[in-house]
Amino acid sequence: WIIHPLQRNVGPLRNLTVLRAFRLIRIARVVRSLPQFKEMWLLIRGLMESGRTLFWTAVVIAFVNYIFGIAFMFIATDRDLYLTRRIH
Repeated sequence: WIIHPLQRNVGPLRNLTVLRAFRLIRIARVVRSLPQFKEMWLLIRGLMESGRTLFWTAVVIAFVNYIFGIAFMFIATDRDLYLTRRIH
């Protein structure tokens, strides 16, 4: 999505991306087997398992902020209150 608009040939680069992904998977497998990283993998696994809950929590927070934003705009831009107040 970055190189394509530049009218470049992306065929050879796509092969390098696949090789890079395999290398990262191999490194992750080695790191996961090390006992020093046991707590880190426990945290990562916990985040991955709670991802759905975190997503819906963010959706609810965004919805509540949106509703309060609308309510505040109605209160802050009350036309009748604005017209009755005179600025001297």
